[in-house]
Amino acid sequence: MTYWLDVYTPMAWEDSQKIEVSVTGFPEARAKSVRRINPGDILICYMKDKSLWFGALRTTDKTYDDYKNVIWKEKLCPHRIKVEPVIILELEKAIPAKSLLSKLKLFATLKNPENWGPPLRTSPRKLDEEDGKLILKELEKRRTT
Repeated sequence: MTYWLDVYTPMAWEDSQKIEVSVTGFPEARAKSVRRINPGDILICYMKDKSLWFGALRTTDKTYDDYKNVIWKEKLCPHRIKVEPVIILELEKAIPAKSLLSKLKLFATLKNPENWGPPLRTSPRKLDEEDGKLILKELEKRRTT
């Protein structure tokens, strides 16, 4: 099992909820990375513009392409994967990204800690296994409180 970053905008998340978060998609430029995702991998969901970790999805099938069915209004995301929610938090309970900065390897090489956003701009992005487990654990804690 591999952990991956899956970045959403508020509008993209709203569109995903309309299809009961059964599929996630990525733009054309990310095709090569998408092909590396396998069934059973975990996608850690990050909300861009709000800087929140808010969920985790498990991939349930191989990747596929769909250029005909538009799901996300913001942009075409034809490289898709069927998913099932593992944890989805309401945004009020989500984890502020800054609260985990010092704990994640994802940010360890930053030259300027004040500019921590770039590692969270592109998805899918393979995450270090320890980072994935830590975020998943923190999401679990928030779900039960």
